Amino acid sequence: MRRWENHLLNIFKEKIVFEYTTIQNLESPFLYKEKGSKFIGYAFQIEDKKEVETHLQEIKKEHPLARHICYGYLLKDSYRAYDDGEPNGTAGLPIYNQILSFGLNHVLVVVVRYFGGTKLGVSGLISAYKNTAKNTLAQCEKVQVEISFRLRIQCQYQNLSLLFAFLQNSQGKIQRQTLDETCQFWVDFPLKSKADVIDKISQYNFGFEEI
Repeated sequence: MRRWENHLLNIFKEKIVFEYTTIQNLESPFLYKEKGSKFIGYAFQIEDKKEVETHLQEIKKEHPLARHICYGYLLKDSYRAYDDGEPNGTAGLPIYNQILSFGLNHVLVVVVRYFGGTKLGVSGLISAYKNTAKNTLAQCEKVQVEISFRLRIQCQYQNLSLLFAFLQNSQGKIQRQTLDETCQFWVDFPLKSKADVIDKISQYNFGFEEI
């Protein structure tokens, strides 16, 4: 069984994950050269597939003459490895495997290739894309992100002090709010505390739903 197939199987076997490791966007690309070809590596932290498309379009505009723009990403349990015309499995998969090697998630790595006139062969391509992705990710700052869940909470204006005390004790972070006779708050809580949060908020005279 290949490594990426193993990874997908493990996703379904794993217990609930409460945090993941991702990156800060790389400020400047990494350049790798092999037999005249130039490989330019980019790395991005991503939250959804729309961001993937946005980054790819920006890179395509920046490199209109590039022969190949290959990439790999892992976003929660969704992934893609794209070869962009390179022989099957020689570009996207080596890139994607480096994301796995670093233990990252919510990450997109793009490698732009300018052909230098000399063919590298299958093993040469795999090595070049792997090394470019590896060195690109090695330059990125790694960060831990705590996974959250969101509640929409309703309470009467006179009960705001109770709600704010509850949020402070439960590490709730208000993302949006409307203040009126009946107030509404959209609040993120740590996923690891979900059972405790639901149990405690049920003891108050608040309306709430998970969104």
